[in-house]
Amino acid sequence: MTESSSFLESLECSLLPGSYPNSGPVPDLYNSTYNYWKKTWTAFFEKAGSGPNALNVDNFMRSRYVIVLHRQLEIVGSLSCSVFNSHAEVSFDHPGVKPFPELVQEMMKRLEPNACITGEYLSVNPDYRKSVVGISLADAMVGILLQIMLNESLGAMIATPVRAAKVADITKCFGAAEVGSYLKIGVDCQMIYVTREMYRPHPDKRVNEFVQELWARRRDFTKTENQRPKLRVA
Repeated sequence: MTESSSFLESLECSLLPGSYPNSGPVPDLYNSTYNYWKKTWTAFFEKAGSGPNALNVDNFMRSRYVIVLHRQLEIVGSLSCSVFNSHAEVSFDHPGVKPFPELVQEMMKRLEPNACITGEYLSVNPDYRKSVVGISLADAMVGILLQIMLNESLGAMIATPVRAAKVADITKCFGAAEVGSYLKIGVDCQMIYVTREMYRPHPDKRVNEFVQELWARRRDFTKTENQRPKLRVA
């Protein structure tokens, strides 16, 4: 067994909620993931010259899913995902949706199922880049995101990735289309989307196999959020 294959076998995939709104315990993995996210994206925005307040913590907390690749509490990579109901007018005023062309927004309003999932804040620890582990973990996380789209009541995935990160190229491997670009906090971002009908498997067989393997053994904390029983009022 090679060192890279041993690493991939040791990798865990967890789906976390973006927040724990009720009282009760919070998994250590959640706090480790948040600290990784905060450190990674604070450094990114500082380097981009976007100012000290560019990172909005609410963007982490509003996530419906946070895809995490990890080894115990060591975070290898993460991808945040929010969900917008396309029959709710407020969805189209959200800064993550509003920049999309009117043609795409109209398509979203006709979607069945009538909800979109986003892909945001995709990052991989540089120590685990493709040249080290033998496979793109970024591609794998996008694959997991699209598995969520296909397996839940979601009609499409939309995203506004930073152009320099070349994340749009990854999504295009799964059938996504680019429909424009705009400046977000001074950073050049592309607008992409993929519907259930547009989706296709990644052209690299190894990526598809690894996505299926991770999906099969994922731990989904979003299905078991701590729900305290309601107190009875006398």
